[in-house]
Amino acid sequence: MKPDQWRDRSHGCGGAKFVFDASLEGQSEIHIVDAGGGRPRRMTNHSADDAVASWSRDGRWLYFVSDRTKEWQIWKMPAEGGEAVQVTKHGGYLAFESLDGKVVFFSKDVWLSSIWKVPVDRGEEEKVQESVLGQAFAVARKGIYFVSPHFDGSSTIDFHSFESGKVTTIATIRSTATVFVAGWGMSVSPDERDLLYTQFDQSSSNLMLVENFR
Repeated sequence: MKPDQWRDRSHGCGGAKFVFDASLEGQSEIHIVDAGGGRPRRMTNHSADDAVASWSRDGRWLYFVSDRTKEWQIWKMPAEGGEAVQVTKHGGYLAFESLDGKVVFFSKDVWLSSIWKVPVDRGEEEKVQESVLGQAFAVARKGIYFVSPHFDGSSTIDFHSFESGKVTTIATIRSTATVFVAGWGMSVSPDERDLLYTQFDQSSSNLMLVENFR
């Protein structure tokens, strides 16, 4: 990823800082930068790819995905820098802490996935929800908001209740752009009154003729 394509992957209580991944020397690494700008600080330094970072709720830890074991797993490291430790054992991609900081919720894959949970101090991994777009879920106080893919050209924003385990549809998203019309990210406001999500509204390509390119 080029420097001008750095993407903010911030989440939780990161203070006045953003955490993001960027590929500047071949492999992807985790960086932190002050919200007001300045020189980014590189947090990871590994031959494997480290990406898709998020904050712990207290701002003391960074979660990210890495293929250091030749498989995508969730890792975490101190936000001030230090040794990274592996969190998941059976695969993981995007991770968010629960609001009380006791549990890590994570997806298994980039696209069609499921949501799982594991204690922060590591332990048994437990499935929470099936059929989720892997980069589109947000952990709230009473449950998880997520995007469900449908193969009729639509997606739905659903809510999984922690108390009942039931799933409620909040909204339906339709677009002519692609089958998965949403799925690159989701966030819930601190007061849990608003949801922010990405949506594909247009998908196209052009056939170009380049003359005398040699």
